[in-house]
Amino acid sequence: MGLSFAPTANINRVDLQQDLRAFFRKVRLQKYFMRCEDTRNSDNISVLKPKATFTPLLSQLGKEVELFETLVYKEIQRIVCNPFKSKNNLPKEQYNPLCALQGDVSITIKPADKGGGVVVLDTWDYERRAVDLLSVQDHYQKVSMNRLEILKKEVRKVVEKGFMEGCICEEEGRFLLNECPIIPAFYGLPKIHKNTLDPPLRPIISCIGSLLEPLISLHVGLIVQTTRNSKMAPVRCHKQQFSVSCLVRCRQEVNQIEQEVILLPGLHRLKRALSIKRRM
Repeated sequence: MGLSFAPTANINRVDLQQDLRAFFRKVRLQKYFMRCEDTRNSDNISVLKPKATFTPLLSQLGKEVELFETLVYKEIQRIVCNPFKSKNNLPKEQYNPLCALQGDVSITIKPADKGGGVVVLDTWDYERRAVDLLSVQDHYQKVSMNRLEILKKEVRKVVEKGFMEGCICEEEGRFLLNECPIIPAFYGLPKIHKNTLDPPLRPIISCIGSLLEPLISLHVGLIVQTTRNSKMAPVRCHKQQFSVSCLVRCRQEVNQIEQEVILLPGLHRLKRALSIKRRM
C-alpha cells in the first residue's frame, strides 16, 4: 500500500445529502447563467464579496434539470440501499490496527514539510516543539479575547471609512467585515530534510474563517491587479524567454509591490491597501 491508498469508508448519509445539494446547486447555477449573456460576460464583478447563497428554482429552468436530479437521486438511493455492497478493501488484520492508530492520542501524524513523507511523533514531543515556537516573544505574544474585540472594532472603523471615501462598495465592505470570526489554528510540519532524528517544526497558521482572512484576499487581489499592468505581465506570458535579466526585473518588481502593499504592519496594511485601491 502506498501513501495514496484510501481504505473503504462507510457512507454518511447526511454528508451525502449535503454533497448532492451542493452539486445540484452548481448544475442549476450553470444552467441559469448560461441564459444571461450580460451577466456571464461581465468583467466588472468584484471578487471581494460574501459567498452567494442564491439557488435557482426548478421552475426557472428547463425540465431536463429536474429529470437529471431525479435520476441521480434514484441511482444514489439504489447504490446506498444495495444489499450486495462492496467489501472493505483491507483485511481485518490490517483494518483493525489502522483504526487503533486513528484513535491513539499518544502519537501525532503529520506530513513532512518537504518530500511528501509522513512523520509520526510522540504527542508530548510535538506539543513541546510547538510551545517552544510560540514562546519566542519577538514573533508571538499572548492576547486576550478583549483584544480581539478591540481589533474587530478597529477593522470595522477602517472599512467604514473606506466606504465613506468611495474606496470600496457596500458589498466589498460586507465581505471585509467578518462578524463571526474564528481563532486561527496553529500547527507545525516537521522538517525532516534538515534533521531526521530531531526535526524542527515549520510553523503554519491557518487563517480560514478568521478576522483577517478577508483582508488577506484584498491584498492578494491588489497584488494581482498591480502585476497585471506591470513589467511582470509580458515576462509571465513568455516563459520561454526567461533569462537572468528577466528574473532580476521580476524580483525588483516583487520587492516594490511588497513595500507598497505587504510589508506594512497591523491595520496600516488595510489603510494603505484601501488608499492604493482608491488611486486605481
